[in-house]
Amino acid sequence: MTIEALYESYLEVDQNERKIAEKICDKEKSIARLKNQVKRLEDMQYGKSWIQTLVMPLAKLLTPLLDCESFEILGPFGLRAETSIFFKKANSTAQYCDYSLSLTLHVEHNGNNDYKGYYCKPTAKKVWLQYNTGKRRNNYPQGSIGDLNGFDVIEAPLPIEVEEIIRIIKTEEI
Repeated sequence: MTIEALYESYLEVDQNERKIAEKICDKEKSIARLKNQVKRLEDMQYGKSWIQTLVMPLAKLLTPLLDCESFEILGPFGLRAETSIFFKKANSTAQYCDYSLSLTLHVEHNGNNDYKGYYCKPTAKKVWLQYNTGKRRNNYPQGSIGDLNGFDVIEAPLPIEVEEIIRIIKTEEI
């Protein structure tokens, strides 16, 4: 084997390694691009993220203040994306829970107040939670879409003060 043949063999191996390295780099860029797309899609799942960013921290904060041991979050459900937090005391004999709080996310877009927590966008002007007061309007016939999705439920803005939220939870009947 001559030095020229050895050198050409080295160049061929080096060129193949470079091609493989370029392919790896291209694939890593594709993976990074796809990860960014997945993150954007996850960020768009506001029904899930508002539960994680608003409801979950609220439940964690309220659980010990209500002298409860655990909580469970159910929802969002229906067209209003209603979500409920159920609080349970340690030695409770209650069948389901000791306290509960039903919430919906409200979003203001260009002066338009809507439910639809799923459609909350980062550009929303205002976002707030409302709670179910336990009262009804009865504007929708029984069994109608409006009735089944709770559009007859009278809601009020969830107070900012934790003590007021606890008072609301403890005065509601389960």
